[in-house]
Amino acid sequence: MRTLLYAGLVLAAGVAIGAITRGLSKPATLGFAAAPPTGGDAGDPSGTEYARIIDGLSATLQLEVAERQRLEDQIETMGGQIGKLQRELAELRGPGAAVPSAARGPQAMSQVLEDAEADMTNDALAPFLDAGFDPARAEYVKQLQDDLQLQRLYVRDQAEREGWIRSPRYRDAMQSIQQREEGLRQELGEDDYDRYLYSIGRPNRVVVGDVLANGPAQQAGIQVGDSILSYGGERIFEAGSLVSATRDGTSGMSTAIEIERDGQTQVVYVPRGPLGINLRVARVTPGD
Repeated sequence: MRTLLYAGLVLAAGVAIGAITRGLSKPATLGFAAAPPTGGDAGDPSGTEYARIIDGLSATLQLEVAERQRLEDQIETMGGQIGKLQRELAELRGPGAAVPSAARGPQAMSQVLEDAEADMTNDALAPFLDAGFDPARAEYVKQLQDDLQLQRLYVRDQAEREGWIRSPRYRDAMQSIQQREEGLRQELGEDDYDRYLYSIGRPNRVVVGDVLANGPAQQAGIQVGDSILSYGGERIFEAGSLVSATRDGTSGMSTAIEIERDGQTQVVYVPRGPLGINLRVARVTPGD
């Protein structure tokens, strides 16, 4: 490319010189005589003036070639930088990720950035998708969780700044946020609340850890390892909720308990009151 550029400029210089030569060899036609070239013999149009013109054209050519080289060096440097960024993005996306060629330019880089952003979004939604939410619902539920997290952060920040972090005021503020989260159960519904708990890494099952001999649970056929899904028609997600439910209503009244055992659900009946079991909690994929 540099050779062609050099040849073109030399040819242009030759044409210009020829034009000057022809112009100087013609008689003046505008009513006055043409001024002879300076710095040389007025009767010799191929003297010092032509040499000066050629030197000027040669200098211009050299400047063009130098500028061309500078631009090529910049392009090569930018290509290396783009390639480095693409490799770093590929490492963030995981082993084996394809790296688009740097030669594809800014459009390829823009696509890589868009893909990386999409991957990060998908990673953030992955726990909600794994719990069984569809993409739109997953994004909505995640936003609810983010809002609650922000509220906790703001309350803690204010309490730290103003010095009431260990006061009843702080506990009350956090309890208020906890109540808003519990309100999600009504807003989302039982099944989606089950998915929500699983998504944020919290236990969503109450499991029988031990059955006391001759207690109501043993007499009803409840076994160690059974998951208690509901008590008296109320869905159970926490051990405290089950204990509270056994204390509601009329003591001794026959009450239905829905349990899950080996993937199968069944209903047994016990008198309302203490069950005679020890409880533990577990995090179970909804639907399993």
